[in-house]
Amino acid sequence: MRSAMMRTLVGAALCSAVAGAQDTVPSAAAVLRELKAGNDHHVAKRYQHPHQTAARQRELAATQHPHAIILSCADSRVAPEIILDQGLGDLFDVRVAGNVASDTELASIEYAAAASPHAAARGHGPSEVRRGDGRGGKR
Repeated sequence: MRSAMMRTLVGAALCSAVAGAQDTVPSAAAVLRELKAGNDHHVAKRYQHPHQTAARQRELAATQHPHAIILSCADSRVAPEIILDQGLGDLFDVRVAGNVASDTELASIEYAAAASPHAAARGHGPSEVRRGDGRGGKR
């Protein structure tokens, strides 16, 4: 269900965080579609594991251009790269207990905004994490 998917990704929304971003940056709608598709992969246990090669590691040694900034809880059971089926350098992930942004987390998000124009916050409630069996709620 798409409404459950929306809660999974954010309970929030993708937004433009950088004015005048590069032309090569995907739109917020395209990024949201990719994140939703990645979550579908997670739910179906059919991961694509994108961008996880040695070549990708070498590419990222010089620079990074994540397509989204994710603020999420530090809970080890819900790593954004896994539940959204993303690879190395795809997300700038800021994790903190309770996904509450203090000055430190905000500074990290500001740093990331120089490389990525899209941001999302993921909630920590039982209805905001889509389980591997397709139902909402905690495992």
